Amino acid sequence: TVAVLAAGAVFMTQVGLLKDLEVGNSAAIVDEAEAKINDFTLAVFDVCCKENSIPPCADTTTGACFKDKAFFDETASRIGPELCAALAEIKIDGVALVAPEDKQGCESPVIFQGMI
Repeated sequence: TVAVLAAGAVFMTQVGLLKDLEVGNSAAIVDEAEAKINDFTLAVFDVCCKENSIPPCADTTTGACFKDKAFFDETASRIGPELCAALAEIKIDGVALVAPEDKQGCESPVIFQGMI
């Protein structure tokens, strides 16, 4: 289900059914579908890049944050090492989506979301 959600979010964004996320300012998101995509991508970042690095939006007004704690936690619990390994194989313009040592897409959640 995680892969299906990811593919659906990317497809809907690419065909214009969803506008681009407010990358870098999650607290400004008001659309429920955009909030789910935001929380999904940040849960992937949290699991594959930097654990416990994403705050709830209630605690911040700027930057990357999750809107729905229950959805964020449930999504994070379903992400396994297989997904992280698969994402490590993906490169966008020569930049790895997931890479060790805080490099490439794992440098920050804002960079990660921008790549997705």
